[in-house]
Amino acid sequence: MITYRELRLPSGLVALVDEADYQTVVAAGPWHAAPCGRHIYVQRSIRNPGTTRSTEERLHRFLTGWTLVDHRNGNGLDNRRSNLREATHAQNSANSRLSRRSTSGYKGVTWYKRTSRWRAHITAGQVQHHLGYFDSAEEAARAYDTAAIEAFGDFAHLNFPKETYL
Repeated sequence: MITYRELRLPSGLVALVDEADYQTVVAAGPWHAAPCGRHIYVQRSIRNPGTTRSTEERLHRFLTGWTLVDHRNGNGLDNRRSNLREATHAQNSANSRLSRRSTSGYKGVTWYKRTSRWRAHITAGQVQHHLGYFDSAEEAARAYDTAAIEAFGDFAHLNFPKETYL
């Protein structure tokens, strides 16, 4: 049963919102896609009273009222309430995707030339923790995932499906 609606944006992109929020969102528009780094968010311009300036309001903040919002699936166009959760900056960072610069193809895994092995590491609480050296990138990625689940819980963005660790 579909309980969400598609909000068509001028760019041709589509945002998702809950059926219950759709009319409120449309009435508050117009909304547009706004790139921010590797993400695309939905936002609107709000004119500041008494000036010619405007500010931008993101759809996820409009819907929740939260200062910092995390999209569970990492998709800034998916603004269904089930995909939004209040977060701290650290939690939001924990849910970040694999870096474009990654050469291993896994989050938290790098090639360590000196030992000719894969190194797993995780940054938690602004401190980088060494998790060990491994013969394969996959082994190192699994070590990262285990540490990420422990450090970040539900906010951990993993290399492999969470179900494989239950």
